[in-house]
Amino acid sequence: MNVFLTGGSGDLGSALARQLEARGDRPVVFDLRELRVACGTFVQGSVLDRAVLAAAMHGAECVVHIAAWHGIHEKERTRAEFWDLNVTGTFNACDAALSAGAKRFVYISSTSATNPNSFYGHTKVLGEQVVAGFAHRSGTRAVSLRTSAFVPHISPFYKSFGEWVKRFARGAVHVRDVVTSVLLAIDRTADTSAPAHETFTIFGASEFTPDERANWTATTYAARYSKEDVQLARNCGIDPTERPRGPTAEESRAAADVLGYRPTYSLQDALNDLRKYGDGGPPAAE
Repeated sequence: MNVFLTGGSGDLGSALARQLEARGDRPVVFDLRELRVACGTFVQGSVLDRAVLAAAMHGAECVVHIAAWHGIHEKERTRAEFWDLNVTGTFNACDAALSAGAKRFVYISSTSATNPNSFYGHTKVLGEQVVAGFAHRSGTRAVSLRTSAFVPHISPFYKSFGEWVKRFARGAVHVRDVVTSVLLAIDRTADTSAPAHETFTIFGASEFTPDERANWTATTYAARYSKEDVQLARNCGIDPTERPRGPTAEESRAAADVLGYRPTYSLQDALNDLRKYGDGGPPAAE
């Protein structure tokens, strides 16, 4: 299957393109930045250039729309830039998919969509609405994935692996798990009995249940991890009394039962990696 990835040269797109090719799909990576891995077909362009986007998408059977500014970019990008890429860019991707005859669409949204009063969250809510409307009008099957933060530890946004672990503990997700969720979403769009548009929430694996998070106490953390791990977490700046973010029981069930998503990388894994690799973190391939 021809799978078109907007913003495909980023962390998620690069990892996703490799997995798509490994399973026999034909990824087309569309981005302003050069492709970082020798995988699939690279086409340089912006989702804001409608003519270039439409030409590049010719022959696509499924579109995965990744291109966006994220919460981590809010200090360096203007509101207009966020609107242009996250809202207008999403419309352009949907419109090009319609012209190309692509009947399957996956939109990478964000858990920030649950906070529409933030500007970033607002643009992701609008993006979901654009995709939903497009799907219902065109007969396309679409899935929106509300992913938690998935920037890898090797990103310049993090000064150390310990800093990344602290962010992960607050409710992030490993990029490998996000790739898994996207592959499942792509497969979900092939189900002719599925609704035109569905939304799933994607978090990392957690040792804590939704009930435990809802009834969090100062001792919940210590009851789950060893004393050594609790101290290691404290060294990263993790406050054991702070309630970690995570999906609700309903969100977990929907992702698991409908999409088949079961994340594998948890805070325990992150602490194990910190112990094994130190503040440099594991190799990028891991």
